[in-house]
Parts: sequence; C-alpha cells; structure tokens
Amino acid sequence: MERVKIKPQSALKILLILSMLLGLTIAFFSFTIGGIHFLSLGLFLTATPLIALLYLRRRKAPGKLDLQLVILVTHMYCLSIGNVETKKLFKAVASNREYERYSRIFQSILDVATRFGYGFAKAANLIASSLKPPIKDVLVRVSDAVFSKKPGEYLELEANTLLEEYSGEYSRVIESIKVIGGVYSSILSVTSLALMVSSLMTIFVENPYMPLLSSLAAFTSMAVIVFGLKVLIPSEKTVYTGENPPRYYRLFKLAVLMMVASLPLPLLLLLLGGFDAIPYSLLFAGGLALIPGFMAYRFESWVNELDKYYPTFLKTLGENLSSTSSFTSALSYLLYMELGPLKRLVKRALARLKLGVDLEKTMQLLASEAASHQIYVFNRIFVESFRAGSQPLKVGKVLGNLVIRLLELRNRRRVVSRTFEVVVLVLQPIIVALLIILMTLSAFFSQLVTSLPFFALGRIPLELIKYEIIFVVVFTVIINSVSITIIRGGYRGMLLAYLGILLIESGLAWIGAYKLMEVLFTQFAGGFQIPV
Repeated sequence: MERVKIKPQSALKILLILSMLLGLTIAFFSFTIGGIHFLSLGLFLTATPLIALLYLRRRKAPGKLDLQLVILVTHMYCLSIGNVETKKLFKAVASNREYERYSRIFQSILDVATRFGYGFAKAANLIASSLKPPIKDVLVRVSDAVFSKKPGEYLELEANTLLEEYSGEYSRVIESIKVIGGVYSSILSVTSLALMVSSLMTIFVENPYMPLLSSLAAFTSMAVIVFGLKVLIPSEKTVYTGENPPRYYRLFKLAVLMMVASLPLPLLLLLLGGFDAIPYSLLFAGGLALIPGFMAYRFESWVNELDKYYPTFLKTLGENLSSTSSFTSALSYLLYMELGPLKRLVKRALARLKLGVDLEKTMQLLASEAASHQIYVFNRIFVESFRAGSQPLKVGKVLGNLVIRLLELRNRRRVVSRTFEVVVLVLQPIIVALLIILMTLSAFFSQLVTSLPFFALGRIPLELIKYEIIFVVVFTVIINSVSITIIRGGYRGMLLAYLGILLIESGLAWIGAYKLMEVLFTQFAGGFQIPV
C-alpha cells in the first residue's frame, strides 16, 4: 500500500487550523460556564495561527487572477511588438519588483534556463508544474507563444483574454459586495439590540456574562465578514511614493506625526474626567484623526485627477513618437493637449530632458511627482517598450485602453462603496445613542426590580455593561472604518478620515443621548440618578 505523503507546509497549515479550533472552543466554553479565566488563552490560540496563515498566504503565488498578472502579460506583449529575444522578455518581468511574487517566479525560470541550460520553454513548464492556476496556465501558454513565429499575436490574445476574465471577475465581486455589505449592515444594526436584550435578561438569568457573550458573537461575525471582504475584493495600489512625492503627501505625513504626538491629550482628558469625559475624549480623538484624514482625501483626489488624464497622455505620446524619434519633441507636443494638472508635470519632465537627464529617470520622477502607482507602472512599460524598438503608436494605444478599462472598474467600485459608506455613517450614531439609552434603562430597571419585596430577581451588572459599552463603541468605530476602507479601495490613509468622522459622530451621539435621558428621567423619575 502506497504511503500518503504530506508536504511540510500542508502539515503546518493543518496544525495551525487545529490550534485555531482549540482556541475557539476554549473561548466559547469559558463564557458558557460563566467564567473568563481562559479567555486570554483562547484568544491567543485563535489569533496567533490566524496571523501565521495570513503570512503563509502572502508568501505564495495567488490562486486567482489578479491585476498584476494582467499587467505582466500586457508588459510582455508590448515588448514582443519590438521582436525582442526571449531572454530579455523574461528578464524584464523578473527585474520588475512591482510584480512581487510573479517576479520571483520569472527569476526562477530565468535561472533554470540560463544557469542549468534547460532552455526557456522547458524551464517555464518545469516551474509551472509546481504552481497553481492561473499563473500555471499562463506560463504554459506563454512558453508556447514566445517560441512561435509570431509571439506578439499570441501574447496579444493572451493579454486581451486575461483582461476580459479579470473584468468579469471584478464585476462579480462588485455584485457580491452589495450582498455582503447588506449582511454586515444588518449585523451592525442588531448589535445594540442584542446587547440591550441580553443585559435585561440578566435579571432572570444568573450568568452576568451573557451581554458579553452576545456582543462577542456579534463582533466575531462582523470581523469574519470584514476578513471575507479583504480576501474577496481584489487589492489595488493607487499611490506610489518615490524620490520626490507631491506636497499633499508631505503634508499628510506631517499631519500623521502631529496626530501621534497629540494622542496623549484625549487619554489625559479621559483619566482626569472619568466616565463623563468619554464622549469629549472621542470628539478630541476624532478631531485629531480628521486632520490627516483630510490631507489623505486631498492627496487621493490629486492622484485620481491625474489618472483621469493619463490615457490621453499615453495615446498622444505614442502618436507623437510614431512621427518623431525624439522623446523631447514628443513631450513638447503634449503641452498643446488638455491634460489638466498633468500638464505641469509634463513641463517639468520636458525641462529635465532638455537638461540631459536620462529618459528612464525623467519618467520615474514624473511618476513620483504624480504619486500615482498606475502612472509609475505604465511609464516603465512604455519606456522599456520604446527602448526595445516596439511601435510607440501601438504600445500607447494598448496601454491607454488598459488604463481606461481599469478606471471604469474603479469607478464602478466607488459607486457601490458610497452606498455602504452612507449606511455605516448613519448607523454608527444610532448604535451609540441606543447603547447610552441601554445603560440608563439598565440602571433604572436594576434599582426598580431589586426593590420589589416578593421577587428574588438578579441584579444587572452595571459596571460590566459600562465597560462593555466603551468597548463596543471603540470596536465599531475601528471595524467600520476598516470595512469602508476595504470596500472603497484607494489610498489607505483614508482610514484616518473615516476614523475621525465616526469618532466625532459617536461623541456627539453619546452627549445627545445622555442629555435626552437626563431630561426624561428628571421629569418622570425625579429620584433616579443616571449612572456615572
């Protein structure tokens, strides 16, 4: 009987998954029996393997089609228009670190083909046998294409096919976002209700940790959905920070440093004011986060505005280079086009070329000043194709059409994310207001029920509920900010903008709900004191 062989990496994954299940079991039973002594151990056994699994997942090639693979094949197609040799074709991809895991794969093919004399076709098939689709299938087809009589036609077909497949998958993901976002919003809306019901049920049930268990279940569901969104939604880079980033990026970094330096101030206010100072600390912290968040918004708007004019830049540059071999002359003709804020950067690039700066360096500085990852990647592809002798007109058209398609997909994603964003921004203050009402009602019913002479009922754990409300507010602010940032994509610095808005909303809702309950109980229950 043949022995089943298990790879070390697979065995490690199995052990990590078993450890996660053990941690979840310990955490669940510790709450079920009414104790929290093993909670830390359970959370540790759950979180540590999860982090390790995420790290292992990042180290290997992805198992689904992504944008990097689409751009990679388009890069090879643009180079093949100039009839470059196979070694340069593979070396161009292997030396480009923007392709991350794919560049390491192509470097392995290059090493096997050149150092061990296998040849590129055999080396590509050999490396592909150890990989998973879609990169496996792409390598097999590319190895056949580069040794055909017309590799450009095969690579063109492959690039178009991958782009259509990626667009279809992206569209399906956008539709899935609508459904998952609706489920997330539903769980978010019932979180405060579940906490309220479970808190009042402690009058009849002796387990004081029931509110904690219900909120933990809701938080776990929300965290799982956010993690699923992170895995499901294709990641895309928007910003590139090179040697000379724009003024907006430098202001954003300065604002972040100021925010970090000022963080002890709301904590000091909280320590001095106690529970009453919590909403004002939230307002203070939200204001601090909103400053770099606003700079991140301006920075992202700048990048998006440049990306909008970039297809015109590529196509016009290709047309100009088809009639002149001078890159300086081609850029000078671009100044007569409507390029928006990109025209100022083109003027700087033209001045550098006239001063004798290298073409590659000039285009890299242009991308750095634009701070656009899209401009950086496609500038490099265009220059390499131009150096390889490819037709600039054809290369500019191919890259320009690809950028237009990617911008369309990005805009569709933003439309869906705006709906989710509005729902979350509306629900957050409602949840906080309901939690403050819950705290007040719990204190009222606890005093009312325990004073009844003929019923031996339990007492609501007010101190536990107070700390739990603080945790719920902070947790929902953080996870809502993360979920909005994941769904909308774009620059990650926008996380601070949503964090600041949600903190300010939470602080205002806390103050408003507290004042409302204070007025109501002053009129209808004069002897009742709102808990502090």
